[in-house]
Amino acid sequence: MRSRAAGGARTGTRSTGTSYTLDTLPLRRWLSMTDGVFGRTEDDNGDHQGFYASDEYELAQLAVLLYQRGSQRLAALVGECGALNWEFLPSDDPWADAETGAILEAEPHVVASFTAEDLDEVLRVLQSLVDGTDRQTPSQLRVRDLKPDVGPNWRAALSAALATGGVSNQARRVKVGESHPEEDGLHFTNRWELGTYRVLKEKQSELPPEETIGIFPLPGARLNDKTWEPDFLVTYKGRAGVIEIDGPHHAGTRRRSNDVSRDRQFRAAGVAYVDRLDVRDTTSRSEVVAFIDGFLKRLLEHR
Repeated sequence: MRSRAAGGARTGTRSTGTSYTLDTLPLRRWLSMTDGVFGRTEDDNGDHQGFYASDEYELAQLAVLLYQRGSQRLAALVGECGALNWEFLPSDDPWADAETGAILEAEPHVVASFTAEDLDEVLRVLQSLVDGTDRQTPSQLRVRDLKPDVGPNWRAALSAALATGGVSNQARRVKVGESHPEEDGLHFTNRWELGTYRVLKEKQSELPPEETIGIFPLPGARLNDKTWEPDFLVTYKGRAGVIEIDGPHHAGTRRRSNDVSRDRQFRAAGVAYVDRLDVRDTTSRSEVVAFIDGFLKRLLEHR
């Protein structure tokens, strides 16, 4: 991970974006633990002095500290950022001590997911993190777009990406990595989504072409001034339904309350039926098949 120089500012006051969880983002690269050290694996030879001297080390500490404090969504968001940089803030008083600000850099869809309240909370954790170090305590935090890596053949690459769309779902550009499976040119956040997609595809192939289902994984949706990302939008015989895949990160009263609120907004916007597949209670493929069959039946029944 390269450290990038600060500059070209944009404030981080943005509308709520995609819902992020620990299952979706690269934070997992730091969350394996050996001997109490996050990110250390059994086969780690310890030859990582460059990492410990880099800005990514501070970024990793920030993400993991957020995780340890229970802010899993923000931990996942920070884990998706590409760099943490520092800047001196301008002052009208030339004799005053210079204040320091921090900058998180990320791809545009991640930048758009930070709210002003998110940045305030991350800043508080960052201030706690640098306490007692040589770092000056930052007085503000902002986010900006991570500059894309480009090469001399960028025109041809851009033309190809525009023609094919790349590995991207509607309304959202995603990073594809080891923890992000893909199939049929579509992106999935975890193996449970991919497994559900495969069952949906089989159901699609079983139905007559004139009465088949449409499968839309991770489509972007705008509802009541917020951007949401349901796991699956499924269309069938003139009706639209949403399937959410609930993993371990959906545990907890607050998360369940947020899920219920989001489901209600989907129904208010015309989605006929919303159902949730809890992977903790699903032990076999046959159970997923039964869930999909029941979902399609209830989708047609709901008015």
